Amino acid sequence: MIDRGTCVRAAALLSALFASCEGQSGEHSCSWQYNDLHWDLSPLVKHKPSRDYKVDRSNWEFDMNVCANTLRIPPACTHQFGDKVQRAPGYQTFTHDGEIACYYMGNVNTREWGLLDEGRPEEGLKLTYKAGTSCDGRTGRSMEYHFICDPNVSSRFHLKHSFLLQPRDLRP
Repeated sequence: MIDRGTCVRAAALLSALFASCEGQSGEHSCSWQYNDLHWDLSPLVKHKPSRDYKVDRSNWEFDMNVCANTLRIPPACTHQFGDKVQRAPGYQTFTHDGEIACYYMGNVNTREWGLLDEGRPEEGLKLTYKAGTSCDGRTGRSMEYHFICDPNVSSRFHLKHSFLLQPRDLRP
């Protein structure tokens, strides 16, 4: 339930350069409140037997979930890390000409909720995960979703989500 128009259209922005079920399950509450506004994005969480959200760009693949770790670990990550592969809310993987790479896109326990625009909180919110695989020895990869509310849509809860990647985001 969302005040001031039901948030019915969600868009996710993935930046590759980047409470109830926490802990062992790798899932956290998928609702957030700011003053009198409340967002419940739990319908976006993927559970078995569903599949993770997936984006393919050239030789890069991004496997993601919202408010939880991915349902499956990408084969490239199992190949690279074996039994020591970490669970994550997102993975960036590369497979080409025998070269394989896997990067963690944050840690589900580092989640941070925030507003897209503090001056206009009804516009939507963001969910960020940090502490992923290091990019430069100091900075860990992160993943950020932007959920944009559209008060003009009248259905109670219709969600459309998309993952947008910029060319600069595809570098390891």
